[in-house]
Amino acid sequence: TRALLAGSDTRVMAQQWIANNAPPGVWVVELSSSASLSLLHPKEIYGREHRFTNSYERADLTAAYALLAERRDLPSFVVDVEPEFATDGTGRVAALLVDCAHSLCAGERSEEAERLRGRTVWQNAYGVGDWSSAVFDPIDWYFVPIGGFGAVGASGPELRVGSFAAPDDWRGGDASQFFAMLRDFNRLEEYVDRGDWEAGKALATALQDNTLLRDVVVSKVYLGKFYNYAGLCNFKLGYWSESINYWERALQTLGGDFGVENQARLLSDLGVVYAREGRYGDALRVWQQSAALLPEYVDSYYNAAHVYVHNLRRFAAALPLLQRIFVLESDHVEAHLLAGVAYYQLGDFSGAATNWTRVLQLAPGHPQAAEIRRLLSAED
Repeated sequence: TRALLAGSDTRVMAQQWIANNAPPGVWVVELSSSASLSLLHPKEIYGREHRFTNSYERADLTAAYALLAERRDLPSFVVDVEPEFATDGTGRVAALLVDCAHSLCAGERSEEAERLRGRTVWQNAYGVGDWSSAVFDPIDWYFVPIGGFGAVGASGPELRVGSFAAPDDWRGGDASQFFAMLRDFNRLEEYVDRGDWEAGKALATALQDNTLLRDVVVSKVYLGKFYNYAGLCNFKLGYWSESINYWERALQTLGGDFGVENQARLLSDLGVVYAREGRYGDALRVWQQSAALLPEYVDSYYNAAHVYVHNLRRFAAALPLLQRIFVLESDHVEAHLLAGVAYYQLGDFSGAATNWTRVLQLAPGHPQAAEIRRLLSAED
């Protein structure tokens, strides 16, 4: 044990080579989790953040990331990616491959991994020496030191590090850029919480220029929330097309991971923006999806009914949706008002009077109360 502790470790040697030779933000593929190089990469930061937020508030997290973004003594930052992202590339960007041979881990043997090995120019290999003369079998070497380590030169697994040509978009940034991005994600959430839509929109626009804003770097939770909040800021300021772009990407990023209720509400809001843009077919489609996810959410039904009545003038199509609302919320004033309009346009004055009378009962001071009374008097 003393001999092992006094010597080098293959993982430390590989880490030092990467720190000394790789550019900031280089993309690294590890073909076996048993390598476990201790590098500054996104997944490590997210794990630490989770523990941090168990004890501190978001403002403290924002301040911590702001401080780290200003530091210039941070270790080398790498982007850790899975082998399936490392498709055949003919770009000019060099990415790193870390291959590990462990007696208990077969390593990555997928088709993608084998193609990567074939394309890699190996730079360095780190071995431990002749462990076979020091232990009973490979398992003992990793878990039960037995003795006789004269032939052993280092501890750890057999490692080799090489570079391969990656697609041109495999470009990363440094640690300061990464921490600045996390700082701004949290600031954006603060702006949304207090309704500062202008500041939120400006920050979201600036974040788009960060080279690290991509799904292999940013966690799905952060990326989904960013697109959601950026869309909301643009929506509140009337930038419909920008809002659509962000919200569509939020749904693509998180999908079912958004949670059923959040996904349903976002789909409903997206339908509102489609309708503002005159994309009524798209609006009705996402409202139908929203209702399927969250049948008790009345906004999906009301928004669709509103478009049927006021934009498409398909009055009969609106009535089943409004009846669904009355089952869930019998005192929904605006739904009764809309139902009255639909019945009136269909020539069913009795149905219109029933619903409009209900509006006056529920909200005597409604802005359209005078017009409703005039119409009811005329029908009488």
